[in-house]
Amino acid sequence: MSRKLLILAILFSVSFGITFIGCDDDDSPTEPTYNTNTILLSDIFPMTVGNQWAMAYTDSSKEEDGSYSVSEATFSIEVTGTINHVGHDGFVFHIQNGVFGEEDVYFYASGDSLYESADGEDEWSWEEDIQGFSGKEVGDTLFWETETSMDGHLELEETDLLTIESFSETVTTDAGTFENCLVLKEEKFDYFRNNGTFDSGEHSVEYTYFAKGVGFIKSVDRDWDMTSETEDGPMIQYEKEELTSYT
Repeated sequence: MSRKLLILAILFSVSFGITFIGCDDDDSPTEPTYNTNTILLSDIFPMTVGNQWAMAYTDSSKEEDGSYSVSEATFSIEVTGTINHVGHDGFVFHIQNGVFGEEDVYFYASGDSLYESADGEDEWSWEEDIQGFSGKEVGDTLFWETETSMDGHLELEETDLLTIESFSETVTTDAGTFENCLVLKEEKFDYFRNNGTFDSGEHSVEYTYFAKGVGFIKSVDRDWDMTSETEDGPMIQYEKEELTSYT
């Protein structure tokens, strides 16, 4: 998981159901709804001063000699206050991370979309993982993108697909057992081609789990070498985050 996604993931909270509706189109989320057939952005992303989460992080990566190195860390996030930044009223999330250090990140919600900025940045960036929830059901696509670029003499084609996997998963972590969890599946393919012919590639699948009133509780991300355009080879990385406590 990238640094951006690692920071973003802890910030979600979810109701359960099959129909999504957005909050009012202003700079703050509406109050959560407890109707089991609806999910508001404010349910998914509870921006309340004083909220705290603690996580455990594990990363196992394949080295050049074929062995795997394992690193473990903990990190915490707290909503410490509000801020007006680049013309929008947002919330300050203070991140203390054993992997990346300490920093503040700002978020605000508008409609059914989420926006992020940071100290020193003069613009807000749109979070593709948290947008367009209205009318979605299991199996529906939340985000899809394919890009091509050059990496040296090789052409790189990158595909990113995010879908809703479940609304009814039961998940247990050190923080407890959570029922009716939302599960998102993000699948990525990176194809390297030489003059149009497949050269190498990577395939990753990440499952992310969210519990109502709590937020992000778990994610598991696996990356494989691709031996062809349709077949996975050896695993090259395994990453996991789990909620250990929350307030």
